[in-house]
Amino acid sequence: MKKIGIILICAALTMPAAMISAQNSSSALSSMGRTADPVSAAIGGTSLVSSDPAMALASPAVLPFSGKDFAVSASYGDWYPDGSATKSFGAGVSTVIKEKFGIHAGFSSGTLAEYEITDANGTSSGTFTPKDILLGAGFSWRFLTALSAGVNVKYAKETLYTDYAYSAVAADIFVAGKFSDFTATAGVGNIGGKVAADDGTEFSIPAYAGLGVAYDKTFSSVHSVHAAADFKYFFEDGTEFGIGAEYCFKKFVAVRAGYHAGSGAAPMGSFLSTGLGLNFKGFAINAAYLISSESSLGNTLLAGIGWSF
Repeated sequence: MKKIGIILICAALTMPAAMISAQNSSSALSSMGRTADPVSAAIGGTSLVSSDPAMALASPAVLPFSGKDFAVSASYGDWYPDGSATKSFGAGVSTVIKEKFGIHAGFSSGTLAEYEITDANGTSSGTFTPKDILLGAGFSWRFLTALSAGVNVKYAKETLYTDYAYSAVAADIFVAGKFSDFTATAGVGNIGGKVAADDGTEFSIPAYAGLGVAYDKTFSSVHSVHAAADFKYFFEDGTEFGIGAEYCFKKFVAVRAGYHAGSGAAPMGSFLSTGLGLNFKGFAINAAYLISSESSLGNTLLAGIGWSF
């Protein structure tokens, strides 16, 4: 079993970028980079190491270290209110068996602002509302006390116009390790083929290599902190870096803040983040608010509810 674990680690860390993107082309399905999780969004978008366990589609290998036997969450997002005005919904469920095997599934969907359809002469023929959806499921395995591996399989689709849509199937492969108060994860995400438009133009999906690190410390029954940072390199173009922290008082009230930087064609731009969480007997309410003067991400609001044990 140790040999199998080593093979999984090597596969996640050495998969060549040439397999994912070797051509110059534009990116599609950018909604694959939009998180449905208000917890990680409030911590600088550090989805690789800060996600709600029920939202394990962000980073599957971390799930066996979550300390939660079962988790379920649902969320709503008001994205890009000064731009495409996307309304998103998401939900996820996960279970960890004997602190060794993790199983999870989830979805997210988005509805963009309605626009008017006109012909070449400017004559209106009605309106259309673009939509996107992401479905996924995954499995993780803690093959050693301090090491785990996880895989996601996802289906994404965007409908931009009547009878005009494109979709793709992609996978994530990650490994993770937990050493005392530190957790680290690394791997590749959104690995899949290109999608093609009606005119034959090919578009890449936002495939990336990612690395995340987190520190968790409980000082007493009253105070605990979580600090995290993650980095994503997109093979087509761009990078994302997030850093943030959470302070929790008596496991009841959580205050979160962070910063996220995006460059090039990365799905998420730059923003400051803040958020709050309330926890009581396994039930949780979480919210995140994004602040940005550089992109339409400013004033984005996410809120969610969940239950875990």
